[in-house]
This record gives sequence, structure tokens and C-alpha cells, in this order.
Amino acid sequence: MKRYYFSFLLLITAFVTQAQITLTSSTNAPVIGDVFAYKMIDTSCAPGASGTNVTWDFSTKTIDTIKTITTYIAAAGTPYVGNYPAATLASQSGASYTYYKVDATGYYELGGQSSATSNTVMSKPFEVVAFPLTYNGAFNDIFQGHSNGGGLPDSAFGVNNGMADAYGTLKTPDGMVYTNALRVKVIENYDDSLIGFVGLHYVWTSYNWYVASQHKPVFYIQSYITWPSNNPGSINKGKSVYMGYTPSTGINETAGIDLHAYLYPNPSSENFTNLQFVLKEEGQTKITIINVQGQTVLNLNKGLLASGSYSESIQTQGLTSGLYFVEITSGASKSVSKLIVL
Repeated sequence: MKRYYFSFLLLITAFVTQAQITLTSSTNAPVIGDVFAYKMIDTSCAPGASGTNVTWDFSTKTIDTIKTITTYIAAAGTPYVGNYPAATLASQSGASYTYYKVDATGYYELGGQSSATSNTVMSKPFEVVAFPLTYNGAFNDIFQGHSNGGGLPDSAFGVNNGMADAYGTLKTPDGMVYTNALRVKVIENYDDSLIGFVGLHYVWTSYNWYVASQHKPVFYIQSYITWPSNNPGSINKGKSVYMGYTPSTGINETAGIDLHAYLYPNPSSENFTNLQFVLKEEGQTKITIINVQGQTVLNLNKGLLASGSYSESIQTQGLTSGLYFVEITSGASKSVSKLIVL
């Protein structure tokens, strides 16, 4: 099932207040007009201790060049809002939209859509974070959804459990020091079934550092383990680390991200994955696969391509099981998608 994840992106500001913070809808949920950005960090980062007055020092870690920028807009007027009637907010990255509901009790993901035939709809929304939330506060919910892309219907059902398990001082690789950060740990446990393929079980664990008055986490560590439902002993795992940053060209940096890309099967267990993408204009086009260490493992130079829809079969049999990032660049445009290889 394509996971339209809450894109953990933000604009960085230092805070020096010492009082323990409480996350609320009015201070820590995205709003219309927000532009959030993140970059990958090397995966040697460990989440560190829980508890009070903890210091997490990631200042010596390496910042990668892979980046993503997402803009938050009103749900009304977007192309697919009719499929998400409860949405109060949407995020846009290129031709893809993710829909959310924000109220005083929480920030909920309702699903996302990138074309008329490629979507994810949550029949039971995923609770990203509950409000109000302070140290030792907890939340949990059941989420359920279905998706369709490339004619392959998919469904998922699971639970997520979140807890604000620590607060203290956070030091990030860009030199920022947040003296009053609240860490929220979230564990997602769900089954994913794709018609015609073996079902998979996932456990995702994320550690998200929030600070006062920021609408997204400033840092997060996410890892997963997965195994086929018919073979619980065959476990695959992966990890990714992200840090918020200030876009170098401000809001205009989002202008170049106008590619629509879709991968299937994903996860890939058939020694290949199909990449479908749409170019809005002519451009020199390159497809790159990058592992979680930031290393390029595959480079496909497609040359000058006209605007239109394209399909590319990518062989994955030589790739080690784990998480990868498929990056398409065409002229000034870029799209990055997650790929899991089993």
C-alpha cells in the first residue's frame, strides 16, 4: 500500500525556553501556506535515551543532498478533494496531494492521490499526533485504508501507538540547538495485502522531535521491519533519518518539483519494479536509485524526453533487501519516491 506519509518538513528556528512544552493544534499542526522541507541524515543516528532532561547530540552527523519540499494548501479546490470530504488541509508535492483533518484533538491523515486512478483512502484515519500532548502523554488508534494504482488494488489495517517519551536538548547537524524539544515515539503495526501477491506485515517505529511553535518535527528517525505473512521468519528491515531545513530559495524552490511518479510493485519482490512518471515539459531526464547510506546504486540516463507519460521497468534483483529512494530529475524538476526491495 502506498504510504502517503505525513511529510516531516519544517522551517528551522532556534528556541531557548526551558519550560516543558505542550503540543497543541494551534501551535504544532500545519496550516495553509506552510512550506516544509527536509534533508536526509546518515543512518548511524540512534534515537537515544527516553526520560527527562535528555541531550541528543546529532551535530557531527552527515547531511545528505537528497531533499523534499512540501507546500500546505486549502483542501477545497484541489483536484481530488471529493474523495476526502472530511479534509481541512492538503499538502502538495508536484502532482501529488495528501489530505488531512486538523482539529483540537489531533492531526489526522486521510490519504492521498496523484492521479484519477492512483490513490489511497483511509476509511479509518491515521492519527499523526494527538493534541494536547506533553511528556508522558500517550495516544493510540486503529487505522484502515485501501489504495489503487496501476490497476493493483491494495488494503491495509493496523494500529498505531504514540507516546511523548522524552524531552530535553536536541543538537542537529546544521548547528542548531533546541533546548526544549519534546520527543514523540510512534509505533505502527499493520498488515498490507495486495491482490495477487503475498501479504506483508509491517512494524514502523518513528522518533519525532517537536519544538514550541513549529508546525512539524525538526528531526525524526524512522525504521521498519517487514516480513511476508506466509513466512514470519523472513524479516527485512530499513532505517531513514531526516532533518528540517530552510529552503535556499524560499517558496520558489517548490516550483521545480512537478513530476508525478508511481512505483509498482512496491515493495518489490519480483526482481523488478515498474516506474511510471509524467513530465510536464521537455527535459534531460535521469533516473537514480539511492540507498539509505546516500550511495547511488543505479543510474539511468534517459536523455532528452518530451512532455508526456512514461513507463520504465527497473531491475532490482541485484539490490540488497531494504529501503531505497528513486529519484527522477528532468530539467529543473525532481521527484523522490521510496522503494522497498524484499
